[in-house]
Amino acid sequence: MDLASFDERFLQSNEVQSLMGKVKVKGEIELDRYFPQSWPGRVKITVADGRSHVHEIIIPKGETANPMSARELEEKFLNLATPLLGEAGARLVIHEIDALDQSDSLEGFISALKLR
Repeated sequence: MDLASFDERFLQSNEVQSLMGKVKVKGEIELDRYFPQSWPGRVKITVADGRSHVHEIIIPKGETANPMSARELEEKFLNLATPLLGEAGARLVIHEIDALDQSDSLEGFISALKLR
């Protein structure tokens, strides 16, 4: 998911509206035992011929026990920050973060966060 997932035009599109009519959401009591240490999830897809496919995640990506890689974290940041800062601005923030341990001040980092 990214910011585009919440765009009103996307949410109102025929494709999303059609898919929403096919989706049912229900809690799985047996997954509650993992909460609050983890936020598990299970997806079950039933195809037209009646076969079902299930995928379960007990420890979601980004949790302490299942951390994101540096590359995944950078990609997520770029997806979320680029609409606000532009690609060059978002990459400047990453550069400033990478340089924090060599800097005597937060001035460059704070400046990179400003909307232009």
